[in-house]
Amino acid sequence: MIRSFLSSAVCLVALTALAGCAVATSVPSPAASTAHGAMANLAHTPIPIPKGVVATGEFVDAAGAELGTMAISRTSVGYSVKLPDLALGDPSGIIMAMVDSPFDFRRCGDDNVWELGFPLAQIEQLHGDISPMADSFGDPSFFTDVIFVKQIPDVNHVGCTQPILARATLTWTSPDTHPWITVADRGPASGAQGEAVRANGVPFTYRTAKGDTWKAIAARFGLSGEDLSYLNPIRHPGGPDAPGTPALAYADQVLNLDPANRGNSESRRPGVV
Repeated sequence: MIRSFLSSAVCLVALTALAGCAVATSVPSPAASTAHGAMANLAHTPIPIPKGVVATGEFVDAAGAELGTMAISRTSVGYSVKLPDLALGDPSGIIMAMVDSPFDFRRCGDDNVWELGFPLAQIEQLHGDISPMADSFGDPSFFTDVIFVKQIPDVNHVGCTQPILARATLTWTSPDTHPWITVADRGPASGAQGEAVRANGVPFTYRTAKGDTWKAIAARFGLSGEDLSYLNPIRHPGGPDAPGTPALAYADQVLNLDPANRGNSESRRPGVV
């Protein structure tokens, strides 16, 4: 069964009023940091991504053979993908997906891809232009790879039922849309009682607590709500989990605070929290 990372949610609730699957834990109140983050952040406007090619990648198969170069372009309505002529056999049952976390190319797709990536299109042709992704993610440069997975519907099939046929690791040329973001922890506050994990003194993840709100979490780290959504694009308003709704999250979930680690922080930093 195809499943995205977000389909594993057991207790999906609006972060505008996090109701708990988890019981809030008591977090010691450290002294507030003297570096509150740039409060001018709140007035910044994201830098627009210009139309044209914003990413390229070379497709290879499991044996390492090169299959051709692909390109992702920004359009007036979202993003389109230009594919090379891919020799992957019968296109029936082939899914193209974007992946935002490290994965093992040689393992079966149902083991390690669908929990990390977002299926975009059932492929009818393995070449030419397709438009798989609307402008849901804002800045999609957190995606690391484009992959093709073959679904084998035969219930009697022995072995992998979703082999990964090809991957292209992406090189992005689009601008940094939020270059001003700096993060500093002011300490627990009303609506932001969770615990931050730091690296070299800088917060890079935050575990939500019962009663947390999106706005309060952002303010605790000197960010706007839009900045926090940018840092956590799979929970971005209008994302694939609930188009057009406010940012969503689980109680007791890990949010990313590191601009270099956008995407799925829980799978990108296993075992840290």
